Amino acid sequence: MFGSRVRIVAALGATLVSGLFLPLWPSLLLAQEAGQDFGFERFCREWGEKLRHREESNRSSVVWKPVGGEIEGRYLGYGEITDCRVKLSADRVPVGILSYEELTYRLAGGSREEAERSAAKVVTRTEVTEIFRYSRGRWQY
Repeated sequence: MFGSRVRIVAALGATLVSGLFLPLWPSLLLAQEAGQDFGFERFCREWGEKLRHREESNRSSVVWKPVGGEIEGRYLGYGEITDCRVKLSADRVPVGILSYEELTYRLAGGSREEAERSAAKVVTRTEVTEIFRYSRGRWQY
């Protein structure tokens, strides 16, 4: 019983001493209080790059179908990251908050070739907020 309790506590990034949880990463707490972001700004840039690659992949795999006398295709795209910040949770665990828009684009034309060359039009916008926790020296997702 005690062995499993220690593993659970260690997974949470703390140690149990006389019934008290003590963080295993006090330097992280001090860094956060000093305004450091634990590399979250870099993480946000990398996440934005992943979204751009995903959008390119989505655009290249559009499924085309006839709709109302036209050929139409839709794909998901992503806006710029609008929020990238770190907060401490109530348990003093660093939490990263990242926000951006998810956009559904529509391509349409008299033929598939014409639709592929058309300017993509945004048909829906969805605000997305993703929350990440900092654990074991990196942002988890």
